[in-house]
Amino acid sequence: MRKLLRIGEVAQLLGVSTKTIRHYHKINLLQEPERTEAGYRLYSSQDLMRLRQIRQLQSYGLPLKTIKTILGDPTREHPLHELLRALDQELVAQISALEQRRQRIRALLVEEDTHLDVTQPATAASVAWVKEVLGERVTQISPRAVQLEAKIWSAIQNFQWPEAFSERVQEAVSQLATHDDLLEYLLPFYDRVVALEALAEDAPEVQQLAEECLRNTAFRELIQHLTLLSQQSPMLEAPFADVFGDMVNATLAPAQRHFFALLAPSINQETIGAM
Repeated sequence: MRKLLRIGEVAQLLGVSTKTIRHYHKINLLQEPERTEAGYRLYSSQDLMRLRQIRQLQSYGLPLKTIKTILGDPTREHPLHELLRALDQELVAQISALEQRRQRIRALLVEEDTHLDVTQPATAASVAWVKEVLGERVTQISPRAVQLEAKIWSAIQNFQWPEAFSERVQEAVSQLATHDDLLEYLLPFYDRVVALEALAEDAPEVQQLAEECLRNTAFRELIQHLTLLSQQSPMLEAPFADVFGDMVNATLAPAQRHFFALLAPSINQETIGAM
């Protein structure tokens, strides 16, 4: 009468696959047991307890290589306490990272518009930065305008552009935020640009807004100020400039891209005049 367990019976008791047990044998984590004349493995209660120890240590998140060290020499003082302490610290860091990720997700969920553009997402960090720069003035523009600005800034902040480009551009924008007279015009204008996203690319309202901007003295002053700020910031060279431009354009709707294309010749003239 057989008194030892076969591998399938052991696997059933532990809730694992026979493949898992064979892998433990392969890496010498579990010694080979007795075999029948037909070559079948036979496991004792000691083997079963050893397997239970292995599974318990695995449940703590310890890798098999570490478990092999812990269980390898029964006469050796096992460093289990130190290993578990280190593992606990690692888990604390992971929990903190997961909590931060959860906060970012929750921040997105509470936005009025929960449609997420996965091609160029407005990260929670970018949204927070835009709100920080605008301060109390953030209430003067729509949540859609904040999201659009944040999407543009995520293209700047989420990559390591050459020559500290991101940091210098952020400094320039922070300087712009101190000019109340320019912001008084810029913020309402921004909402009108955001509203273009619902229009067709060739909608007459696009041309009308562009012409209105070009006639507006405050808009020309804004362009001149932005030009001066841009001259203080490092310029990206090809191919970085082209890729960056494409990324910014990807955040805009067709009508918005058409609007800025209509403004481009006048903006370029202002830029040349400021040099």
